[in-house]
Amino acid sequence: MGLTSIVVLQCADAHKKIPTKLRGAHCARYHPDYPGSDISVHPITGMSRPGPPGPLRSGPPTRLCRGLSRSPLAAGCAVCLAPSSHFVLSILPHFPPVSRAFRPGGAFFGASACSALRSVPFVLQWLVPRWAALPVQPKGRKPYPSVEDDPMITRDATKQLQGLAILSMLCLHLFCTLDPQFVPLIQLADGVPLAYFFGQAADFCVMAYCFCSGYGLMASYHQAYADKRAYLKGRLPSVRQLLYTYWLVLALFACVALALGKGGAWLQSPQVFLGNAAVFGYSYNGAWWFLSTYLLMLLLSPWVFAALEAHPRLVAAGALLLYIAAYRLRFSQEGFLLGHIARLGMSYPELLIGAYFYKYHAMDWIRTQWCRIIPDRLRIPLLVAAAAAIIVGRRYVPTLFLAPISGLAFLVIYLLLRTHSPALQSLLGYFGAHSTNIWLVHMFFYLPHYGGLAYYAKYDVLVFAALLGMSLCASYLIMFLKKLGCREFRPIRANK
Repeated sequence: MGLTSIVVLQCADAHKKIPTKLRGAHCARYHPDYPGSDISVHPITGMSRPGPPGPLRSGPPTRLCRGLSRSPLAAGCAVCLAPSSHFVLSILPHFPPVSRAFRPGGAFFGASACSALRSVPFVLQWLVPRWAALPVQPKGRKPYPSVEDDPMITRDATKQLQGLAILSMLCLHLFCTLDPQFVPLIQLADGVPLAYFFGQAADFCVMAYCFCSGYGLMASYHQAYADKRAYLKGRLPSVRQLLYTYWLVLALFACVALALGKGGAWLQSPQVFLGNAAVFGYSYNGAWWFLSTYLLMLLLSPWVFAALEAHPRLVAAGALLLYIAAYRLRFSQEGFLLGHIARLGMSYPELLIGAYFYKYHAMDWIRTQWCRIIPDRLRIPLLVAAAAAIIVGRRYVPTLFLAPISGLAFLVIYLLLRTHSPALQSLLGYFGAHSTNIWLVHMFFYLPHYGGLAYYAKYDVLVFAALLGMSLCASYLIMFLKKLGCREFRPIRANK
């Protein structure tokens, strides 16, 4: 941009005249009135930027816009220091006093003064855009976090939620019984172990996995621009890695069973072994039921997400009715097919909760309201008290029907609490990186027909620690075998 373009912009209709030296593909793309241009709201000034074809749209004024419209000197500086004609041609048409701002004296003086500043182009390229784009906080109110700059549910947060889910799964499978095979360290007056409280409240583990899956799958669906074929194709690598891990665990523990002389339970019939290998059987390990349910949810997800985008309220009502019907079916009927339908019907609404959270940025809205209403000194005590109330309440309302509600409450509490404890984030992120392997192997270490190794620790806390330690050792072994067998399947580590 030189003096030629400044002179052209002096007329009242300057935004409709394009300098000869600026014509071409650049102006055709960025000028609002040039044929074939595509303009949308500008990210810096709130005015215009390259985007989908359509009429020019005006955004809210910012401090930069107001400053340029009031000062001829500032307007001249912007013209000279603009790194491209796109900035000038997109911002100037929105200023009513443009003809007065670019009168010969002011424009020439501004151009001369700014020529000496060409050695510091970051003034416009770095400082000015970021200063102009800063949101103006209301006076008298403490600034609250920005949703765009710090989203609540990130990849690291999802990995931490998976770590929380796997710990709750171990707690559920060990302690959710009134006939324990361990010695409780703390027993209440009514004879109920304290660990039973945690076992009852830990039934949100499946809901946590479904929530994370729904949130991530909905994000992938949006990134694929609602293209079902591209969406499913993008999920193939993760499915292949999951199946590879599952088959490796199946083969590994089959070999261990044969070595220990318990191969009869594994090779009792070819149909049973093939059913487990095809992921639709789980007679070897009860925790494997979720694998087939997850694959079915994944295959159906593009059509369900398309319906969610078109009719969100109708899909929410249908999910609620589906959950109620599946709950009654799961605990009233027996059978292979009905069991799979019931588990799928109870899990899919939980997956849709994560999808709705992604679609409507629900967690970011909750965080904003939480920071706006609750004082800093009360946030951690209230979150801890809410978690304790849920644990005690689930002891007296021991029904799986409420697992999605209590599970969602636990997830929200952790997402609000995680920012106050980096150590907790690192710990749960570590367990989240091993969550898939721990899920696939942990039942082998405490079931009686596999030796019940974890119960040799005797006391409840030590039993939990022993089960977690053996599962982690098995996870490292699985990662080593995967890395040794195929470099494509590398271990997934949480981001620190």
